Amino acid sequence: MVLDFIKPRRFFIAQYVVDFRKGHQGLLSEARRNGLEPYAGDLIAFVSRDRTKIKALIGDESGLTLLYKSFSNGTIKTKIRFLEFPDVRNVTFAEIAMLLEGSSYTMHKIAEKWLPKSLL
Repeated sequence: MVLDFIKPRRFFIAQYVVDFRKGHQGLLSEARRNGLEPYAGDLIAFVSRDRTKIKALIGDESGLTLLYKSFSNGTIKTKIRFLEFPDVRNVTFAEIAMLLEGSSYTMHKIAEKWLPKSLL
């Protein structure tokens, strides 16, 4: 998977419709408009209005990587609500992986992080 050699630190899904004709620089400006910095390891996924395509943008010191996936067997099964104003939602690596796979998911609650009492 592409994400194996690029080490994202945070994952986001855009919850608004983006013009899918935009390339690297256009999506970089969308990410920055939302306070994200792909060059610092923020990965942002954009879903097309008809939910048949995904573009994910991530950067590193050598440049930007744009991952594009088109689903030939219909739409993505996730329930992303498209808002009227630009907003992004922080998600986990698992949610991004499931989104790129085309799986149906709904995240209700993420388990709390646990540390032994001796490390608290």
